[in-house]
Amino acid sequence: MAPDGSIIDSIDVNVETQDQLVPDLAFNGERYLVAWHDRRVAPEHVFYTQVTADGTVLNPEGIELPCADTTGYQGMVGVGSNGDSYLLAWVEYRLRGMTVRATRVSAEGEVIDTTAFELCSDSLGLDNVVVGSDGSDYIVLWTGETPGARGADLCFRRISADGTVLDSVPVLVARSSYGLVNVRVSFLGDRYCAVWEGMAAQPDIYAALILADGTVLDPNGFPVSAAPAVQRSADIANDGERFFVVWSELAEEGFDILGAFVDTSGTVGITTISPRRAKRPAACTPTIVRGSLRLGAGHDRNPTLDFGSCPKPALFDPTGRKVLDLHPGENDLGSLAPGVYFMATPHPGPLPQGAREQSPAVTRVVIVR
Repeated sequence: MAPDGSIIDSIDVNVETQDQLVPDLAFNGERYLVAWHDRRVAPEHVFYTQVTADGTVLNPEGIELPCADTTGYQGMVGVGSNGDSYLLAWVEYRLRGMTVRATRVSAEGEVIDTTAFELCSDSLGLDNVVVGSDGSDYIVLWTGETPGARGADLCFRRISADGTVLDSVPVLVARSSYGLVNVRVSFLGDRYCAVWEGMAAQPDIYAALILADGTVLDPNGFPVSAAPAVQRSADIANDGERFFVVWSELAEEGFDILGAFVDTSGTVGITTISPRRAKRPAACTPTIVRGSLRLGAGHDRNPTLDFGSCPKPALFDPTGRKVLDLHPGENDLGSLAPGVYFMATPHPGPLPQGAREQSPAVTRVVIVR
């Protein structure tokens, strides 16, 4: 695909007669490494190949990972690159449970570690594995059942470019009694941002910042989206200045795709990118904030409309009690406890043609610390 979004060509990476499933890939600046789990052997094993920047598949039949346990099932593969080598990680099923294993692969596609790293003790349930890099070292994150308890953990271990496991034991990022799945990760500056789907009564999207040295800045994470709807299947990338998280959210007419920018301090701002949602009047403030809430000048009273009980912007608690008058510019929320509030504001501009709505615009605001 070209930078302008046009499709250049379609490439058959692997078309063996049996199923090839759940691929992942990474780019080292010259070649992609694509890995998947493959049903041409039983039990299923991890295979991989390289694809050049011009679209040439170097191993069309795929290469079976030689350091995996050939007696067990391998799947849920994740791939990362530090710009030189790659790290390939996977879940391996054994008689006594499941574990996460990993190996480095050279720029030429050769497996470096013929004895794979084993990153966690056997677990009864591992849900997925993802690999990131800070440009030198790697991080491998996975989600799985909490040993001896109901729920799930998100953990990681880091591996250096020279193959040293930097964390003596798995590092806990988050624990949920309900469960958590579908972790993704991106690196920017001096930190990773991991996002996942929290499985509460209805799934929400959470994130946590992790420094390159392994320090977890947000134990148990912070909400990226905790709207009263089902949110799932988050993914993350960055533009060199901030992270961008996207997810699928259940709306009135089905699932929409929403997105949020997250800066390197963990501040979340909402932007809507679903065509169906884009037709609705858009909220002009973040729905999740920490510290302060900024309103544009257009949120002051619009004298052409009757806003009834909301002549000025204000913040209300769930009982309807006004807790804070708001004004254009920065509004300090330090006096309010973390929780869910509702902001009522005059519409910041004219309503769409034909609209008869005369009530204030109401935005759900989640205050986090």
